[in-house]
Amino acid sequence: MTISRALALSGEDRSASSALVCFAVREEAQFFTVPNYPVTDVLITGIGAQRASQAVTGYLVAHQPQLVLTCGFAGGLNPKHQLGQVLYDDTDGGPFQNRIKVTGALSAKFVHSDRVVVTAGEKAERHRTSGADAVEMESSAIASVCRERGIPVMVVRVISDTASEDLPMDFNRYSTPDGGLSMPKLLLGIAKSPSTVPQLIQFQGRLKQAARSLGKTLERFLSSSDLFRSG
Repeated sequence: MTISRALALSGEDRSASSALVCFAVREEAQFFTVPNYPVTDVLITGIGAQRASQAVTGYLVAHQPQLVLTCGFAGGLNPKHQLGQVLYDDTDGGPFQNRIKVTGALSAKFVHSDRVVVTAGEKAERHRTSGADAVEMESSAIASVCRERGIPVMVVRVISDTASEDLPMDFNRYSTPDGGLSMPKLLLGIAKSPSTVPQLIQFQGRLKQAARSLGKTLERFLSSSDLFRSG
């Protein structure tokens, strides 16, 4: 669990943070600039529901944010959503929907998965059975923790791979028991299949494009000086 604090040197009581923005990995947060106001924490939870739940639970022991955003990459299931499209779910009926809409983000349905959905065929089947627009791995766990405590939560995620494309490799082969990703195993897998390197490089570029779109959306959403006063 890693926490980045916008005003860490100010001496301010961090229990009074207005917003918590959660990402599974740093790559998802690389283009998000933490605002000075509202007072915002960034929490890197790790991949998967178990890690996300533990990280957010630990954070909330000492903090009471007015809003939690669970953010990051999402696999596209609905063919109409293109790379870099930011989607949101505010099914709790919170007061922030109008603000997120003006950023260009689209209301969407997400479905949770305990594993990475790798192929276009898998995505099509998930879309058929769930009717969801995108698949993700952490947000449902984070939302559950927040709802138990009465804290508003919103999912804001960006399409990092579209419904029509396969991922360059099956990342599930390199997962850890708690749902994370083992870098030694991944590097060994790449070494054994060097033909995947060009595809992985291209995929990395697409992830950066998605992360940039997500960062801009989050900054625009949080930039309103009266975000928590008028809703």
